[in-house]
Amino acid sequence: MKPATLFWTFLLFSFIVMEHPKASAAIVGYTDYASFQSAAFGSESVIDFDSIPGGNSINTIDDVTFSSGGSMSVYVTDGITDGTISPDNFIGNANFAFPEFENEVITMSFGTGRSAAGIFVVYEGSLSTSFSLTSAGGSQSLEATSTVIDLPGPANGYFLGLVDNTGANSINSVSLQNPTSDRPYYFDSQTSFIASPVTIPEPGSFAMLALVGSVVGCRRRR
Repeated sequence: MKPATLFWTFLLFSFIVMEHPKASAAIVGYTDYASFQSAAFGSESVIDFDSIPGGNSINTIDDVTFSSGGSMSVYVTDGITDGTISPDNFIGNANFAFPEFENEVITMSFGTGRSAAGIFVVYEGSLSTSFSLTSAGGSQSLEATSTVIDLPGPANGYFLGLVDNTGANSINSVSLQNPTSDRPYYFDSQTSFIASPVTIPEPGSFAMLALVGSVVGCRRRR
């Protein structure tokens, strides 16, 4: 048997006998926004809340639904102008005297799955590793090495993000939480990515290709 025929025959049986390998998915966390953007797949969309007048509670923006696990409402606030990631508004609660969240769990649910999702957290005081962003597949907490965003006012900003490292749109929701009440916080600029679907040929398609190649190789040598 000719070498070319042997090659195509081997390829044919390889795809018939063996299953097509599947990538092992993992949710990878980031505390640096630039690194998060570099790792994410697809196109990014950002909700900065600046187009919504302050004083309005929010539920769903585009296809992102915001909810609080506590008794506080998720509220657009514009009372602090020197401590926001975006130019104007941020998200706090409806208490104008004390608009920050404490130990509430803030959940962001997506109508369409995301390949990556993140949020900016703003609070006063030193970095607290108790803050975390969690999805069904993984979690990321602030770390001692997390990037600190120096804001004009007394508060600092931090970023938490999660990325599906296979590019699948597997993230259906994320939850932001600080289980302690030592760092009252608010959040700003929710970001997410949606990846374009990638079609992977089925094993049968590869087998057919190998079979055709084998037949062509045989005919050329007759």
